[in-house]
Amino acid sequence: PISIASLVGITILLFIFFRNPLFIFVLVISLLTGITVTFGVTGLVIGRLNTVTTIMAAVLMGLGIDYGIQFLYRFREEFTLRDDFMSSVTETIYHTGIASLISALTTTSAFIVLMFSDFKGFSEFGLIACYGIIIIAISMYFVTALQIAIIFRLAPSLKKYFYMNQRESEESNFAHRFFVKPKRVLIVSAVIILGISAFAPTVKFNYSGRDLLLENQESLLIYDEIGDRFDVSSDPQAIVTDTLEKSEAVFDFFTPVPEEMANSVDQVVSIWNIIPPENQQKENLHILRQIKNDLKYMKPSMLTEEQRKHLPTVDKYLGVKDFSYADVPDLFTKQFTEVPTSKIKGHMLFIYPKVALWHGKDLESFYNNVAKFDYPLISKRTLNAILYSQEIDLDKNSEDHVIGKYTSEEEALILKIANSASKEELIKMNILPLTAQLIVDKRPFESIAQMRSFKDTAYTAGSVILFAKLAMIVRGEAYPAVGFTLLIVLLILVTFYRGLIPAILSLFPLVVGLAVMLGIMGIFGAKINFFNVLVFPIVIGYGIQNGIYIYYRFMEERNVG
Repeated sequence: PISIASLVGITILLFIFFRNPLFIFVLVISLLTGITVTFGVTGLVIGRLNTVTTIMAAVLMGLGIDYGIQFLYRFREEFTLRDDFMSSVTETIYHTGIASLISALTTTSAFIVLMFSDFKGFSEFGLIACYGIIIIAISMYFVTALQIAIIFRLAPSLKKYFYMNQRESEESNFAHRFFVKPKRVLIVSAVIILGISAFAPTVKFNYSGRDLLLENQESLLIYDEIGDRFDVSSDPQAIVTDTLEKSEAVFDFFTPVPEEMANSVDQVVSIWNIIPPENQQKENLHILRQIKNDLKYMKPSMLTEEQRKHLPTVDKYLGVKDFSYADVPDLFTKQFTEVPTSKIKGHMLFIYPKVALWHGKDLESFYNNVAKFDYPLISKRTLNAILYSQEIDLDKNSEDHVIGKYTSEEEALILKIANSASKEELIKMNILPLTAQLIVDKRPFESIAQMRSFKDTAYTAGSVILFAKLAMIVRGEAYPAVGFTLLIVLLILVTFYRGLIPAILSLFPLVVGLAVMLGIMGIFGAKINFFNVLVFPIVIGYGIQNGIYIYYRFMEERNVG
């Protein structure tokens, strides 16, 4: 739809300026030929389009039609003077063609920087634009010339439409009258440009991805409803570990969520949510035994008939035992392991972010915290399993144990057992086999800090991580890309002009135009976001054409004068 709308818009504008269906037909055929060849090459080189490059046809049509207009306008001027097709084409290519060649190369260079982006959408966009502009420029010159030759051969009566008439010359003279007093034009233009450009520094970067979406979409409303109703993110991210022991260690790392991650991480869900840690189980069993002791003096006859019905249930709950991973039903364990057809085997944890998919700056914080992180292989759960394997005071508050805080006596006890117990003895304490083997392999330990110094790296994957990575790439590459683009354009201009002053003169209108564009954005409160930043290379690529044409035509008129 965007490409069709672009083609329709170009056709309408061509009709307004040329007012001749024949010229419109010739230019549109040349343009579509170039677009078709470009996508043919894309099919061979890349083989597909992505979310960003789907708008490529519209962009190339906007950039490419300019070459056709320049060719046709100059050809008509030459043909009006010479009344000879071949000499008119030769003069057109000699004068306008050189400017168009430099323009095509500078426009292409504006997209070269995008080819080196880590974001594939931008890199493929830059690649297609580079060869697409060259292809369309060639098409707009040679296919247009070919069509005119065919028209002159098959329909000589149409030749008269290619002569410039008196009305068109008068329109050109009318435009020239604006510059009768160049100083006044320069002063007024400078005041307007400086006034608008003063607002350029007020333009901000919009980190909100929500603003890129249409409001009141059902999917967005449901997304918001889930967050409001259940107080949880509906974008859980996945962490995959290759062993059960590592999944326990990762879960333990986030229990509780580290203070530096508390603003971006809500909670982590895994099979270990179902299995209480050993210290909690021991404390719960201790409480249940106390309740059982208190109830043994209570005879059934002391209860009502309704209460006596629940005695079997009470006896069942008071008789529970230690609960380990082996006791978890398959129905639950399968929720956190790979599906049978998966190529990746392991155990999954789901991390729920506090930030939504479109909170740009918060996304970066979330990404920096969890995209890649190191965690201790010997968890706090393991340390507590060792501690609670001994006879300790279960009536004592153990909140410190949950966060890995121990008294000097408790630490000494943990180290004594860790340094002396066999692997089998550690496993009997409900320590997982690979963790028990790690303790045996790495001991002796001098402190708990040393025990927890052995770490592994985990990686998080999911839509929030992907969008955060995209946001960071775009924001990190956007401003340097614009600077490098201008530098490359300047170097190409210096090379062709063989001088710095002509290059600066051609580049100056573009820089002024960019400043005015940013100023207008500042005035109306428009912000740069993760996708419209792509407009800047397009503006540079297209805007430099006008500077080149103006300079070349100025030098040509100056030499003639």
